[in-house]
Amino acid sequence: MDLKLYVRPNTTDQKVIEEVLQRNTYDKPKIKFKVGASPNEKWLDLGANIGTFALLAMSRGCNVVCYEPE
Repeated sequence: MDLKLYVRPNTTDQKVIEEVLQRNTYDKPKIKFKVGASPNEKWLDLGANIGTFALLAMSRGCNVVCYEPE
């Protein structure tokens, strides 16, 4: 996945990006769970923060609706 991301200084943005996009923390191989395992999955991202999960899911062919109350 080739993405250009802008990270806000003095925030947790970099940590979240590493956790979600580089370490794949949402994938759980032990229970055979992987985001985007089925074609056209639909996800609702409540508390989307900077949208990192949405980027992961969309890069795998999912449809995502995000909501961030901030």
